[in-house]
Amino acid sequence: MNPVVFLLGAGASIPAGMPSTREITERVLSGKGVYYHTDDTFYIDESQIGRPIWDDRSERIVGFIGGYLVPMISTIQPNYETIFYVVNQVRNYLTGFGANPSLTLFVDRLDQLLRGSSLLVPDCQGGIDWSLERLSDVTLDYISDIVWRTLARRSGPTAYLKTVVDACSDNDFDGVYLFTLNHDCVLERHLAESGIVCIDGYVKGEFFDRWDPRVFDTRDTVYLLKLHGSIDCFQMNVYSGDERTWVLGRPKFTSINQVIDDQSRIDLASGRPELLVGTENKLHDYLGSHFLYLHSKFYQMLENVDRLLVCGYGFRDTGINTRVYDWLWQRHERKLCIIHDAPDELIANAAGLLPHRLREWRDRGQAVFVSRRIEDTSWAEIKQALV
Repeated sequence: MNPVVFLLGAGASIPAGMPSTREITERVLSGKGVYYHTDDTFYIDESQIGRPIWDDRSERIVGFIGGYLVPMISTIQPNYETIFYVVNQVRNYLTGFGANPSLTLFVDRLDQLLRGSSLLVPDCQGGIDWSLERLSDVTLDYISDIVWRTLARRSGPTAYLKTVVDACSDNDFDGVYLFTLNHDCVLERHLAESGIVCIDGYVKGEFFDRWDPRVFDTRDTVYLLKLHGSIDCFQMNVYSGDERTWVLGRPKFTSINQVIDDQSRIDLASGRPELLVGTENKLHDYLGSHFLYLHSKFYQMLENVDRLLVCGYGFRDTGINTRVYDWLWQRHERKLCIIHDAPDELIANAAGLLPHRLREWRDRGQAVFVSRRIEDTSWAEIKQALV
């Protein structure tokens, strides 16, 4: 039988205690406990949550987002992904990188409003010359750091993922492909604790596990591909004498660098992991770094199967939605199996034209719902729906 292909979204990690989009957005908007470190990244100090913001950069960014951006974006409160996308558009316009000419009036108005405000006054730490471009750059870093540091907290029990483990152990299928949009490591942790060995694109090493997509050519049973990146994947510089090599991988050291011997050391090229944040900007980001390979693999696998199992995904990603739409449209015998306890709510909240499409697919039998939460269902029930 063909392989089983999963598409997992953030909802699949919520039962393990991972933060929701709303929780992350609240932290971004409030800035509580967030401070800038000398390693050029933002940290979260949970002991300071109930106190006023004491960090100059965090205070500027909170003022920028809440006092200027949000009122200009919409009358509806945007989430952190939308805020990131808008700030990314502003930054790209100002730098000329993929600039959107339709933003001219928006950016000009934003710049006019900021001129003369305290947000562009040089700070007390080094007298940095603040501008809209610099403010946008730092805001993107601020949001990214809040996202990954919030997701890096220890997860709770993961026994509810037994359904996935049972699928990985099912010999009726020719392998299992787990494509996930989650940055966290909840799924990997549960698979490891359950004794499931999977191919995830990394070659194990002493100081770090190196990213090498050739390992996906290895014949195995379970494959894990993180389409939006991971909180444990970093760009690193490996020095040997006077030579430097850039690598992508999972460092096993906790400091910003690791000395191997007198001639060799490893530095994190950036204190931020390789993950994608935002909305429409991800369409461009899918073409960079190792993401191009991951998404091409997603495309290739879908072309070889007639079933796709979706769990925890709200159908809000334009790129993923387009891939699923094209896949279903090509063959009427293809089927989308969706695990969700409130199908009508999921359909109503999907992005763009997906509400109409999902209803259409359901009516003609191409979209089948298992109307339960993943923790309340079983692999036997899902398997029946797939068949």
